[in-house]
This record gives sequence, structure tokens and C-alpha cells, in this order.
Amino acid sequence: LGLTGFFAWLPVLQAFALSLGMTLLFVGPAVWKALRAPVWQSLRPSDSPSMGTDPTGLFARAGFATLVLLGMTLLLWMGSGDFELAAYTSVGLSVFGLLLFSILWIGFRVTAAGLATVPHLGWTLTSLQRILSRRGSGLIVQVLGLCLAMSALLLLAFLRQDLLQAWGRSLPQDAPNRFLLNIQPGQEKEVGAILESAGIKQAVLYPMVRGRLVSINNQPVGPDDFDDQRAQRLLDRELNLSYGKVPDYNLIRTGRPIEPQANEVSVESGIARTLGIEVGDRLGFDISGEPAWAKVTSLRDLRWDSMQVNFFMILSPAVLLDMPQTFITSFYLPASSEAAGLNQSLTSRFPGVSLIDLDAMISQVRRMLEQVIGAVQALFMFSLASGVLVLWAALLASRDERIREATLLRALGAPRARLVVRQATELLLVGAIAGLAAGLVAQLLGSLLAEQVFDLPVPFRLTWPLIGALVGSLVSLGAGWIALRQVLSTPPILAFRRLQA
Repeated sequence: LGLTGFFAWLPVLQAFALSLGMTLLFVGPAVWKALRAPVWQSLRPSDSPSMGTDPTGLFARAGFATLVLLGMTLLLWMGSGDFELAAYTSVGLSVFGLLLFSILWIGFRVTAAGLATVPHLGWTLTSLQRILSRRGSGLIVQVLGLCLAMSALLLLAFLRQDLLQAWGRSLPQDAPNRFLLNIQPGQEKEVGAILESAGIKQAVLYPMVRGRLVSINNQPVGPDDFDDQRAQRLLDRELNLSYGKVPDYNLIRTGRPIEPQANEVSVESGIARTLGIEVGDRLGFDISGEPAWAKVTSLRDLRWDSMQVNFFMILSPAVLLDMPQTFITSFYLPASSEAAGLNQSLTSRFPGVSLIDLDAMISQVRRMLEQVIGAVQALFMFSLASGVLVLWAALLASRDERIREATLLRALGAPRARLVVRQATELLLVGAIAGLAAGLVAQLLGSLLAEQVFDLPVPFRLTWPLIGALVGSLVSLGAGWIALRQVLSTPPILAFRRLQA
């Protein structure tokens, strides 16, 4: 009971440790600097040396950046348990943040300088030029915080919609949607006749033999000989073997086809890479207690998403013809009343034959993926909330300065409507840039993930950057307006009293 209670509270303890670590990592240096600051520096903040004038400022920034990178890697490692994934993620986020910071810094400075050279600017563009000149660094912080948070949400939305749609488009219209397993010897002709009578003529019955790989080049192999988990799983169970001609939808990448009368085998390239198998190797098998061997003559590439029958290893008939075996086939069955009749006919005529409905399985997998992604999106709403908090904190830090500016402008005769336009322009600019960048990042990362991991072509669309810009503008305008509501609501006389105080 004690261990059960401990493991029940383990996620809570882990979350507390991660929260404490993040707080110390990002807030600790600023608090430490504030505690070490002398009293006179606090009373006269204008005389305090800045990072730009302090000769040790560059080293302090580099040290702080290194500390943040190492700390972020450690925190991600604690949360995921995979150090390599944590390192790649932290370095990738750091590079992305640095790249986006550089682009925004250059873009803001160039835009501000360009607007400064244009005579007779309107109020909106003049306000924009002054905002970029005076508060460019603060705007970059706001954009970065909101962009990183929105990138995660938009990436999940991209995976939920575009990736699942691309997966559906990748399947041919007549891709097999039924599998028949455990067809016994002697039943294959009758099963084939039933399928042909139902108009299914493309079904090919493949022999399937259960066997375990026990040696490579006369050296015994087992799960304990490999560190890779996939290799351990492959060697810890029996494999589905077949014999005969290699199917046309298998692409031989290296080697030659097998000869029927020789002890030869064609191996799928992925399992060959996992187990270190090469052309010319001698493989030993244990098939129902009977030893067998075959020489590797080729490595094949498979399309597992083709819904066709595929095997890791296809041997020559000379090796497996007399071994205990069953048959398997796949075929396309359109949704109709005849389909239901065929299903019932097969299962009633051959009770031992297993009929697998891939349409139902694919629909269930799709629903599960949508539910999982939806749940993760709900969790990532907290990341959006954190981005809003970063925006809020940056705006609150400059609220007093904004009140002074608004008071002076109103004292000089600026109407309230122009101040509203000025403030809204800044907030919309932050949200639009952050959302646009987040949409581009989600589109690029999603397309890269689809093509490199799932081998699914996904076309580039401007929908996600535009959606990101719209959502970012609304979020920034809403959150920023609440944070800065006192800027426009503070009476000038009260603001002057605060300035004098």
C-alpha cells in the first residue's frame, strides 16, 4: 500500500519538481541580481549600468543563455525520460527563438528607420514608427512568448486535420479492406471460389508459416543480444514467414530474386537494418521445433500502408513447402448488402477463418487519434495561457511609461480616439506577427513530420498562417486591452500627480 500510494503521488511530485525548477531557472537570476543591487542603485535607477555598457554584460548574457539551455534540457529530460529527445527539443527551441529574435530585431529597426525617412506620415504610421523605435525589444519578447505558445496549438490542429486527411488520400480507392486469416490447407480453393463468386478476383492466397529466427551466420541470437527494443521484440516471438515469388508491390533494393529450389530468403530492409542482416548472410530458423536455414539474396522495401499482405521474410518453397502452414489473403469489399452476406457466408462456412474488417479498424484508429490530439490540444491551452501571461507581464512592466506618454499627448491636445488607435495598432501588430510566425512554424514542422516520418505528401497552404495571424491578433488585443485599460482611463490630473510624486 505504501508503494502504491507513492506511485499514485509520483506525477504530482514530478510536476511540483518541474514547476520549481522552471521558476528557479527563469526567475532566479533576476531575483539574485535584484538582491545584490545596492540601495543607491534602487533609488536612482537611471544611474544603474546597463548590460550594454557593462564590460561583463556579454559574458553574463552568454552564461545566462547557457544556464537556460542546460536547465531546459534537464527539465525536459525529467518530463520525458529521453535525454536525446530533450536535448534536440531544447536546442531546436533555442535556435528557433534566436532566429525569430534576429528576424524581428532587424525587421523592426529597418521598418522604423524607413518610416522615419517618409515625410508627412499619418497618425497611425507615426505612432507605429515611434513604437518600433522606443519599444522594439519589448515587442520582440511579447511576440516570442505568444508565438511559441501558439505554435504548439496550431501544430496539433495541423496534425488533426491536414495529416489525417493526407493519410486518407494516400489510400487507393480500391485498397484492400478485408483480411482473411487462418485458412487451413485444403480450404484455399473453396475460399477462393466463394470470393470469385462474389466478384472478387484480385484476391491472392499466400502461405504463412510461423517461425522464430534463432541464428545469423551460425551465431545464436536472442533478445539479450540487442539493445534496440524493436530487435528484442522481433527475436522474442515467432515471425510470419511465407514462400514463393516476391509480390510485385515489393521493391527489391539490393540483391536478386530468390530461386525456388535453393535455400534462399528475401528480407525486408527495415528488419534487416534493425538486426544487422546483409545480403549473403545465413539465417537459421526454428519452425515448430524443426530447424531450417536460408541464405539472404535480397533486401526489399515494403509499403505497409498499401493494405496488401506483406511479410518480413519470404523464403523459397524448398525451405517451407512441407512445414505446418495456413493461408492469408486481402481483398477490397465495397460497402453493400452483398458485403454483409459474404461476411456471414465465410464465417459460417469456415468457423476457424478469421475475418478482419479494416474499415472498422481504420475508423476506430481515426477516432482515437482525433480524441488524443483533442485532449493534448486542451492541455496545450495552458501553453497559450503562459504566452498570454508573458504578453501581460511585458505590458504591465511598461504601463507607467505608457500612462506618462498618454498623459502628455492628451495634454498636448491628442484626442482619446487617436490614443485608442495607437494602442490597438501595437497590440494587433504583436498578435499578427506572433500568429503569422506560429502558423508558418506549424505548417513547416507538420509538413516535415508528415513527409519524413509518415511518408505522406502534404501541400503547403496559407490557411494556417492566416488563421494564426487572426487568432493571435484577437488574443493579443483582448489580453493587452485588459492589461492596459488604465492607460486610457486614468484622468490626466491624476496622472500628473503620480508623475510629480
